[in-house]
Amino acid sequence: MDGNGLFPGNSPARVSSVEIGELSIDLTKGYVTWNRGRINVTVLEFRLLALLAFSTDCIVAYPDIIREVWRSPVPTSQEYGELRSLVHRLRQKIEPDPAVPRFILTIRGRGLLLKVDRTASTTTKAE
Repeated sequence: MDGNGLFPGNSPARVSSVEIGELSIDLTKGYVTWNRGRINVTVLEFRLLALLAFSTDCIVAYPDIIREVWRSPVPTSQEYGELRSLVHRLRQKIEPDPAVPRFILTIRGRGLLLKVDRTASTTTKAE
């Protein structure tokens, strides 16, 4: 993770956006588009999505998510509950069928994973 913590291997100053198939995260303007439509996300939803996007197809452990998204040095049980709610809300916004997630996957007992269709392109755009 870089000095800001949120973006593994990439500094927000060097990367302005991340595109994964139909998902686009504009890191400088702080907005997300999905299927070419802009979706409203909260600051915490944005942080979670950006963290997962930079860790595409890799499991991000729950304690790491809480440290990065909530900027909490020691995760609490309350934050774990808030994380479940946060994931639920984000799935409602970007999953075709939130009850059967295809993109934001829960890996029980370990963490979350942003699944990318390998036929879709994954790019980062530098400023």
